[in-house]
Amino acid sequence: MNPLKGLVVFSALFVSVLADCPNVKDADIAPCVCLTNQIRCEGPTVTDDVLKAVLAKVDKARPKYLKELEGLELYNTKVTKITTEIFGNLVLKTYIKLNNNPITSLSLGNFPDLVLLDAANNKLSTVASSLFFGLKSLRYVNLGGNEIVDFPKDTFALSDNLQRLDLSGNKIKRLNSDQFSSEYHNNIELTDIDLSNNELTYLPENIFWPLRRPQRINLANNKLSAGLEVNSLSFGEDLIQFEPIKLILSNNGFKDSDLTDTTFAPIVRQKLAIDLDLTDNALTDKSDVVLNKLLKANSRSVVTKK
Repeated sequence: MNPLKGLVVFSALFVSVLADCPNVKDADIAPCVCLTNQIRCEGPTVTDDVLKAVLAKVDKARPKYLKELEGLELYNTKVTKITTEIFGNLVLKTYIKLNNNPITSLSLGNFPDLVLLDAANNKLSTVASSLFFGLKSLRYVNLGGNEIVDFPKDTFALSDNLQRLDLSGNKIKRLNSDQFSSEYHNNIELTDIDLSNNELTYLPENIFWPLRRPQRINLANNKLSAGLEVNSLSFGEDLIQFEPIKLILSNNGFKDSDLTDTTFAPIVRQKLAIDLDLTDNALTDKSDVVLNKLLKANSRSVVTKK
């Protein structure tokens, strides 16, 4: 699982600009610590009950005007669930990082200013669509390295400001046609979607249509060739609004016969630029008949097979 690019830099910016932890002493919240107005808990001694007690102490120690925390970090703990109740009156202002824990359930409530949600390498098997209801400023989401099989429809439709979404290294078998849209929300700001290292065999038609300007869609290391007997593979109608786009289809078991004139027909017809990665498939020079049409349609297009 590849974490979202830029998260390290993005997170580091907070540390240099935050104030100390008013009204909170580390001795009172051990084994956790409070530094620059963020709570950090690490190690196997941190359990569900310990985390709940720590946050309750912080909540109690602070007056009403000091309920905001810049962030919460949990690393390598024994915490299995994050619920809205454990935060009490506390508000997470900027980020929450929950890496390498056995978390199976995640619910955050109303944190309207939260920008980063990093819950990589946990035990999540699904994510409720309600998770994002109160997170209107969310821009970066990393759910990679979990055990997610699928999502409810329009899970990400309300995340109007979401820019980067990492779902790599899960067990996702299929996506809903309205995964990124709903009746009233269909133009989210996603530029980078990582669905690599899953078990996808099928992409619904025009699934990426609601996105305004995606720059990179990573579908590497899936099983898209396995679904071609039922549904033909076609790209273009949902990528027609923006260019150039990096589309990664490496290691999906594609053969020459899987790529036909209709696969990229709208892209060729509109003479759009695409950076297409088809490495680690079973393609030979025979596929060049189709792929060369992409290259001739737009001189900026790039196709990589080997």
